[in-house]
Amino acid sequence: MEAIGSPAAGIAAAPSQRLLERAAELAAIGDALDAAAGGAGACVVLEGPPGLGKTTLLQATRAAATERPLVRQAGRREPLAVS
Repeated sequence: MEAIGSPAAGIAAAPSQRLLERAAELAAIGDALDAAAGGAGACVVLEGPPGLGKTTLLQATRAAATERPLVRQAGRREPLAVS
């Protein structure tokens, strides 16, 4: 795997994943994971319109989290109905 983001972040994407122009997001998520592993609380929220790569970014985040001593939680919300 090729590392994406800052070297300290330690987040990598599998060859099948395409994370374009996400270095800043990966670095921020890596920093949050490192802080959480160090005992600080952290919450990362991925939101945005469909098709921006949230799922791929989440997959890279999950992979990076498994390399750290963390408890992981995932959630999903349904889109809000607008009337």
